[in-house]
Amino acid sequence: SARQLGGPIEIANFSYAAFRMGFLAMMSWIALISLQLGIINLFPIPILDGGQILVLMVEGIIRRDLSPKVKQVIMQIGFAMFIFILVFAILNDVVKRLPHGWESLLPW
Repeated sequence: SARQLGGPIEIANFSYAAFRMGFLAMMSWIALISLQLGIINLFPIPILDGGQILVLMVEGIIRRDLSPKVKQVIMQIGFAMFIFILVFAILNDVVKRLPHGWESLLPW
């Protein structure tokens, strides 16, 4: 769920905890992060490798290349999606540290 999503702040906290637990824990954490990044890279978001694979599959299905303009628009949309997810993850990390979560940000 979105509440479980961890961004860079959460990763730094877990990295510090793994570092304090010793060499084996730190190496296991690094391996887990590497595996997760590899999986995330395969998501069908156009700016990632999974998105590139998706575009190539679409081109294969329609049996022609997409125009450079269409590819540019797809990449721009993918970049916007990527930035949105990144901002959401960072904001989620910050909100987890607030005493009342998201309610702390509401003015009423």
